Order: sequence, then C-alpha cells, then structure tokens
Amino acid sequence: MLNLGVALERVGRKSEAQAHYRTAIAIAPDFDRAVYNEALLAQGRGDMEAAIGLFERTLAIAPDDIRVRSNLVFALAYRADDGNRARAAEAIRWGHRHRPLVPPPPPTTEKDPERRLRIGYLSADFRASPVARNVEGLIRYHDRATAEVALYSVTPTSDAVTARLRDHADLWRDLAHADDGAVAEQIRRDRIDILVVLGGHTSDNRPRIATFRPAPVMVSAHDLGTSGMAEVAYWLTDPILHPTDTRESFVETLIRVPCFYLHTPPAEAPMVVPRPGLPGATTFVSANNPAKLSPAAIGLWSRVLAAVPQAKLVLKHADAFADPATRLRHESEFARHGIPADRLSMVFGSRNPREHLATVGAADIALDPFPFNGSTTTFEALWMGLPVVTLTGSCFVGRVGMSMLAAVGLSELVAQDEDDYVRIARALASHPARLAALRAGLGARVSASPLCQAAPYARAVEAAFRDIWRSWCSDSG
Repeated sequence: MLNLGVALERVGRKSEAQAHYRTAIAIAPDFDRAVYNEALLAQGRGDMEAAIGLFERTLAIAPDDIRVRSNLVFALAYRADDGNRARAAEAIRWGHRHRPLVPPPPPTTEKDPERRLRIGYLSADFRASPVARNVEGLIRYHDRATAEVALYSVTPTSDAVTARLRDHADLWRDLAHADDGAVAEQIRRDRIDILVVLGGHTSDNRPRIATFRPAPVMVSAHDLGTSGMAEVAYWLTDPILHPTDTRESFVETLIRVPCFYLHTPPAEAPMVVPRPGLPGATTFVSANNPAKLSPAAIGLWSRVLAAVPQAKLVLKHADAFADPATRLRHESEFARHGIPADRLSMVFGSRNPREHLATVGAADIALDPFPFNGSTTTFEALWMGLPVVTLTGSCFVGRVGMSMLAAVGLSELVAQDEDDYVRIARALASHPARLAALRAGLGARVSASPLCQAAPYARAVEAAFRDIWRSWCSDSG
C-alpha cells in the first residue's frame, strides 16, 4: 500500500495516494512512514494543521526520527502563534535531542580580531531557490581583502545557479553524500572562523551539522525562526523583522543589518506592460505556496473581494493547483466566506520563470498571506510593478512584507490590523491612476533599493561579522 501510494503521488494522483496511505495506516496504525507520507501530502496541499497533527503522530511512534521532528519545526512556523513560541519550543527540543552524544571540543583558531576571516556558508539550497537568490549577491561581493569565502554544499541536485555560486566562492566543498559528522569535520579542517547556517529546518537542509561545533562562531540565516541550537550563537536579521521590543522567542543573539533581504533581479522577467485601468475591475494575485494560505488569510482576502465586488483573485504556485483536492479545498474555504469559485482563478501548468512572472505581471495588486508572509513572491510582484498589501505580524515570518516594503519606500501598504488591510486594498483598487504610476516606476525603484544593492549589503554583513568576531576573540581570551 505504501509503495503504491508513493508511486501514485509521484505521477500527481495525490488523492489516490492519500487513500493508500490511509489504508496502510488502518492495517498498521504504528506504520510511521505511512503517517509521515500523509503528513507531507497534507503539507503540500496547504493543510498545515493536518500536517502538524500527523507529524506529531509520527513522532509518537518514532520519537527519534530527525527528519520528522525537523519537518514539525518547519510546519509550526505556519501556525498563528504570537511570538512563534510553539515553533521555538519544538526547535529547542530538536536541538537538545539530536546533538551528538559526545560533542567534539570547540575548534581552535588564531584569536586575532582584525585578521582576514574565513567565512563559510552551509546550505542545501545552492541551486535555483529563494535562499540562493538572497545570498548570491552577498557571496559574489564579499571583500576578498578581509574575507575568504567557503561554500559547503549539501545540495542534492545542481544547476546553473550552483555553477555560478561555485565560481563566486574561494573554496567549494560538495558534501551532499557525506554524513553530518563528516561535513562538520571538513569544516573544522578548513579552519572556518564564522559558519553561516542557511535555511536551518527548511527543505533538504541539515542543521544537525552545527551541533558538532565545526566553527568557533556560528550564525543562523534564512531559517523560519530560531535554530533552537545552543551551539548557534547569532541570528542575522534587521530592525523591522526584529525590533528592540520583539516578542519572538529565540536562543540566539540578534545581529541586525539595515535590511536583511537581498534579491537577485530576475534576468528572465518579461517587460512590464500597462494594464487597462478599469475602476473596480481589479485582479488581485497571490503566487505563494498553498501552505501560506491560512484560513485567516483566506477569510481576510474574502473581505477584500467583498469590498471590491468586480475584482478577481489569481492563485498560483508551481503545479500545486493541478491537484483537484487542493483546488476544491481552497474553493470551499472561500465559499465559506461568500466568495464563489468564479471569482477565483487557480493557475498551474508552467514552471517557466518568464511565464510565471508574466502571470504575476498580468495582475494589479498582490496580497501577502499571513501569519507567514511571502518573500520571493513579494519581490517578484514588486519587480513586475504590483503594489503588495501586507499585515504586520508579531515575529520574523510575519514581518517580511513589512521589511521589504520599507526598503522600497512603500510602508503605507503595511496594514496594522485586518480592517486596515481591507482599506488599503480597496483604496488601491479604486485608484487606477496610482496603480498605473506604480506599475511604470516600481521596477526601477526596486532596482535602486537596498533589496538589490549587493555591494552595500555585503559591507553591512561584513561589519556585523567583524563585530561578533571581535567579541568572540575578547570573550575567549
């Protein structure tokens, strides 16, 4: 049953796959792999509460399964939770449970606060991915007079982005097939001073490598919240993602750069063309993963559609909406709030970047989900000339839109509450002239903003890294 379910899922027959997983579980309730596979299927459809419950059920059967616990940490970031406390607690539990029984001693290194640093980046995302798009400019523009850059790739597949990143690095290590201890030992032998752990509990990343203490100073970046690991001392962020009065739970010390996000402009983007500009006949769009389309976000977007009666909403994310059950689930959620299916367009069928951006660019206004905002999707919408309406959140994943809009001077699009969100969206839809002006100039504005200025960004990160290196040299004698 399990193998047949896996085969059906691989060819896109997800509902049939789910039926086989459930049959396997009915036959053997403690069959942890079948429960886990159904959890991943629920996650892919955007049903995060079901996924969280199934991950927890899997852990009750197999409490030491590192993949499952990491997936639970990941999934909890999607749950509305003031301060992301549930995710933080699970991340800390993961950090305690999966560290080596006998951790190696801290690496030894020359404690010179002003010498050239060896900075390493560890990731499974050195390929076409949101993380790669955010770090490529940083890696390329690091000042080689003050820093030597090493990339530790545990990337399962490679592509043109991988090749570019390899060319930008002073040292490239392909360690996808090495175990966690071996990767850590290689980093230790290379005498890395500061190791940046990218992505943490996302995708194919392997945060356990950090628990082997392969570098004297470690920094988390582009995870969805705290790493939960005592070995990771710092978290790279900015003053909007984490203001001084942040309520978020974390174990690291925050290090803030002026703007955390950096994006590589999409070379494949089509030309931005004017829209007809008919008052009320607005097309809203969200190209976010269905996992981010929370019941609360759908409820609020339904209020927006009710406030702009002629408007339609386009939903798009790779081939997610090719699955009939995924489409039906979202149609049903909107219908609960009085929005009929004919006001929704669920797009799928092409992974071509140019066609994807053209679909986004054919809309007028982008709606940012919550409690987990978009990032790459927000940048792409802005690049294609669309204003993005976002809602202020209480933690990192809910403040991404706020940070990015501030970087391009559009903080007036940041809503403080749900009523404000509806007001901003309706006001934009009611002013075609403003939409046209934004559309004509937003791409250039984004290009000139901190979101695309890689060299200044690299200088800011280097200054932050130098400060924490000096602190480590001072504290360690």
